[in-house]
Amino acid sequence: MRLTDWGRLYGLNRISTWRMYNEGRLPSDLKVEKVGGILYVIVPEDKPLLTVGYARVSSSDRKHLLEGQSPRLWKYAGENGIVMDRVVEEVASGLNDRRKKLLSLLSDPDVGWLVVGQKGGTARGSEGRN
Repeated sequence: MRLTDWGRLYGLNRISTWRMYNEGRLPSDLKVEKVGGILYVIVPEDKPLLTVGYARVSSSDRKHLLEGQSPRLWKYAGENGIVMDRVVEEVASGLNDRRKKLLSLLSDPDVGWLVVGQKGGTARGSEGRN
């Protein structure tokens, strides 16, 4: 996979990805090879990527709602033939980007798929947007 395609998977544009490469800020376990002037990320074939469910509520007074989201994620995955490895639960507002658990999942190179509990589960106001 090209380095720019890898960056796009993590929400980075090609310039930001290139800067990270030049400044040595790519993840230490990421293997990059240059072939004919094009940078490629070497993805090990023997290591399958994880599928993780993500459930979020906006405040601690809604924490009890997480108890319902996780089983629904497991049920959805089972009904749709998705093999999930785990579900991560978080209490964090959707108004800002301070969702430590979500950000750690998005930056984890071992996580390939994210199953989100609700339309607005990753950010406030994301309902109905592409």
